[in-house]
Amino acid sequence: MTRTHTQKIILGIFLIGLVGFIGNISSASALSRGAEVAPVDPLIIDDAYYCDKDGDGLEDDVITIFTLYSPTGLLADVDAVIDLSILLPSGQIFSFSYRLKETFIELELTIEWYNCAVEDGWYDFTVLVDMHGFDIDRNHFDGTVTETLTFDPREVGGAGLPFAIVLY
Repeated sequence: MTRTHTQKIILGIFLIGLVGFIGNISSASALSRGAEVAPVDPLIIDDAYYCDKDGDGLEDDVITIFTLYSPTGLLADVDAVIDLSILLPSGQIFSFSYRLKETFIELELTIEWYNCAVEDGWYDFTVLVDMHGFDIDRNHFDGTVTETLTFDPREVGGAGLPFAIVLY
């Protein structure tokens, strides 16, 4: 085998591996981005825990914290619909949606769920974000991302109707 032929084979194997690697990066998120932009994971759930936020003497309130990132890693104007839910062990779901129009690279959101930790067992907190926008370099992004975190509030609650507050 000639040296040129060997170099072509090695280059071909490298390109096939590179295409496979880039394909895996693209499929990790349902967001589409500008061709020259490196992908960033746009959603991370940071924490979910229970407490007595409303002062009723019961640890039946849930605090959830998640962070949104510009999908390109650059300052971006983002228009998003955020669907949030807490699935209780019994199958009961507390959920709501809201629309966010904001400019950011990184944005931490805290959601206070009042009177929702009413059962013993494992809870699932799910965030689904349908977002689109442009970053500062005018790279467009569009798509949906979702994350779920399972946690265990230890005490049974029961005072008051469930509701939530968005803080950021």
